[in-house]
Amino acid sequence: MKQIDFVFRTLLAELAQRIAHTPESELDTNGRFVPLSVKGRRYWYFDAAGFRGGKVRKYVGPDEDEAVRQTVTRFKELKEDANARRKIVRMLVREANLPAPDPFAGKIIRSIADAGQFRSNCVLLERYAYQCFAAFLGVQLPMVPWDSNEKAIGFSIRTNADIVALRDILRSADRSFAPETFSGIRQGDVRFVNANGFRIELAAPTLLTAYLVEDSAKSVVLYKSGVEVTIPRPERYAVHELIMSARPVEDDNVLDREHSRMRALAVIEGMLCARRQADLAEAYEAAWTRNDSWKALIERGITLIDDMQRRTRILEGLTQGMKDIGCDPSHVL
Repeated sequence: MKQIDFVFRTLLAELAQRIAHTPESELDTNGRFVPLSVKGRRYWYFDAAGFRGGKVRKYVGPDEDEAVRQTVTRFKELKEDANARRKIVRMLVREANLPAPDPFAGKIIRSIADAGQFRSNCVLLERYAYQCFAAFLGVQLPMVPWDSNEKAIGFSIRTNADIVALRDILRSADRSFAPETFSGIRQGDVRFVNANGFRIELAAPTLLTAYLVEDSAKSVVLYKSGVEVTIPRPERYAVHELIMSARPVEDDNVLDREHSRMRALAVIEGMLCARRQADLAEAYEAAWTRNDSWKALIERGITLIDDMQRRTRILEGLTQGMKDIGCDPSHVL
């Protein structure tokens, strides 16, 4: 495992800063303003993509209106900035080999971001959060396995009102999204699925999920001109996956637990490579002291790392991290 080249880490920081300072706009930067002259007077229209392809033209106002001219000027600046960010995203994906979502997943994530959900209670989970960790840590993370359904996005939200809001956002992006109910779904989970079988999974608000999304962080999904999202902190994610990897056999199949272990180890080693052992130790200690059953699962998760050299490296990193935060390693390791 190695760190991302300094040049690309600088570009990532610039991209995140540009997005954070981009003013909100109701106009999609993929659209354009079009001037039309009628009887010697100039009028502005805005062309945006239609729901089922094509374009939708909306009247904005006369050119002689100062507010309209200012709107056109501001949009031109936003579009230029979006084009510059799009070039950065392409460079990061093609030259730095950083992961990006497939186009439909990117479209859904962007729709949720544009609706302001990541600024309230929504946290991106699972594979697309993992994709963000490489940029967040500045480390090249390995590809890791997920379940057999590649067409899914996971989120954590807090209230029924958030579920309703998310449903409406999904249906505005794809009208075929509908709630899915079946006997195998975990109690408290909510799923939406579209006509092509693409799933949106909303995690049940369990104690472990609450631990995972506590003190969540901002990151950027490399789609189009970049999308600011909220993700779990990688150290919390790593401990969460370590716990999931040690669940009793009857809870789920062996392959799921092995996949959780592989994801936990990838992120843990990424954090140690980035010299973030103190952050990892804090997340580890927080889970260890919060719940006795978690403590037993963490111990078992460490024990189940069958590569002894790998286990030793991780324990050494955690030991150093505990010392860095002023915690006695013998109390938790």
